[in-house]
Amino acid sequence: MTEEITYYINTDCINCGLCVKACPEHCIDVYKKPAVINQSKCRHCGACAEVCPPGAIRDWDE
Repeated sequence: MTEEITYYINTDCINCGLCVKACPEHCIDVYKKPAVINQSKCRHCGACAEVCPPGAIRDWDE
């Protein structure tokens, strides 16, 4: 069984919206600062973290 990585968005978030476009589940709310990931909808794929310019999206183990 593969362990899922839970992502969160820290205060380095610039609310650019790139993560929203990259997320296949549309579970990121950029109307908040920093943006927030709806953990109940997140697939933990990491697509959002890959496109984040300031590197604000991290997994809990970092």
